[in-house]
Order: sequence, then structure tokens, then C-alpha cells
Amino acid sequence: MLSSSVAYPFGSSDPGVVCVKRGQAALEFLTTYGWAFLVVLVVIGALAYFGVLNPSRFLPERCTFQSEFACTDHILIKQGNNMNLTMKLMSNYGTGVVLTEFNATVQSTRWYADSCIIVGNISSTISSSETVYVICQFVVPADASQSLPSEGSKLRIMVNGFYKEPGGFNHPLAGEVYAAYQG
Repeated sequence: MLSSSVAYPFGSSDPGVVCVKRGQAALEFLTTYGWAFLVVLVVIGALAYFGVLNPSRFLPERCTFQSEFACTDHILIKQGNNMNLTMKLMSNYGTGVVLTEFNATVQSTRWYADSCIIVGNISSTISSSETVYVICQFVVPADASQSLPSEGSKLRIMVNGFYKEPGGFNHPLAGEVYAAYQG
């Protein structure tokens, strides 16, 4: 009779010892790093909750309109108990145009500017590369649960208006302003 001699690791005569030690090492590895991963997630969650990781703080201000008009400058300020948005628009239209009306709404709020004031050549034709100022005064509804924003907070404002060629029909003009409130 031939005898078969098998050598087991660690001087054990039981083949299951190798599997148990490997399984225990794997479980300890997963548990240790699992707790560390959980702690990192809790810290990130706390930072996000308290506004430290607020991505809007890192986004630049912008003022964009359709290609017919370029927004060259803007400011969002407090004026009395209201909030005013002033935009400087330059005409890129090939011929002269007339701006007829503008309105604006702050996204995710009930603040609106029903009619904005156009300062510049409102009654006459705006030639190409000429600039005008559009001033929107926002009305905060009396029953609104929101007050004016804190200084430095950034707001996304949707602006809509109309322009036309002299004697022509109104064409829509849409834009977006992402600006920091300067209270």
C-alpha cells in the first residue's frame, strides 16, 4: 500500500485552517477600511450640509444672451427694500433695432421684475455696437416667506424681452444672469 503524505501549512493536519485564516484576513481588511470609508462619507456629508462644499461659491458670475445682444456688464444690488439688477447690453444685430420690453424672474423664488426700465435709445433705433442699460427692480411679494438674500449669495435670474426692426414685428430675446448679490 502506498502512503500518501500531504504537508499542511502551519504544522496543521486540517486542510480547512488555510481557508479560515484567509477568510479572517479578508474580513478584517474589509471591516477596517469599511469604517474608514464610512467616516470619510460622514465628514463629506457634514461639510456639504454646513455649506463648506457649496459649488455655487466656485462658479463665476455670468451674463449671457442670444447672439443678437451681448451682455458686457451687470450688477445685482440692494436699493431700499428692493433688489435691482442692472445690465449693460450691446447690440450685435447687423441693422438697427428697437428694444420694446423686458422682464426678469429669480429662479427658485417668487421674486420678479414685471417691467424693466430700458435706459438709452428706447424711442429710437439702436445701431450695431451701441449699448443700452436695462434696470430691473425685483418685487418681493408681501406674503413671501423669503426675504432678500444675504450679501455674496449668488442668484440665477432669467431675463426675457423683445426687440424688433423699425416697423417690424417683435422677436423674443432671452438671457440668463448668474450674479452675486451685493447688499
